[in-house]
Amino acid sequence: MKREFDNYSTAMSWIAMHAITKNHLMILREELTLNFRSTGSYFIHTIVSEQ
Repeated sequence: MKREFDNYSTAMSWIAMHAITKNHLMILREELTLNFRSTGSYFIHTIVSEQ
């Protein structure tokens, strides 16, 4: 699922709370950064649920 954020701080807070491992956190952070650089929007694709 695509998870969109209003800003970097909100995105990183969500990622930090939902990442399964440290490596997962690093991968999601990199995806967030690359998506912002290419589209100007903060988003990631993840299978992590909202629970």
